[in-house]
Amino acid sequence: MKDRLSPILFTLIILAIVFGAWFAGNRQGWFLRKTSDDFKVCFNRNDTVISIQSKIPGYGITGWSTNRNNDNILHIDINVSRSSRNNMVFKIDTANIQYLELYGKMYPVKELPACQ
Repeated sequence: MKDRLSPILFTLIILAIVFGAWFAGNRQGWFLRKTSDDFKVCFNRNDTVISIQSKIPGYGITGWSTNRNNDNILHIDINVSRSSRNNMVFKIDTANIQYLELYGKMYPVKELPACQ
């Protein structure tokens, strides 16, 4: 009896670990396919403060990274998670940056709408 029960218990333990990892990853937004349509980009107060808000129900912005490859485009990557409802507000130098790139979509800085 003991020899037949151990493979079943081992399988259940492995399934519990896999399901737990999937559940935790889902809550952290690891399996979420993010697109530029999932975010609202606008001017917050004046022409140098940009606001990026998540439009994904139940998810909020938890982190971001930016880079600039010696051009006038600021490339933005955003991290989201289910437990947070944060939005991202940051100041940019619009003298050197003319476009924002968010998941393949280019936003001209001068044409961004005002936030409501």
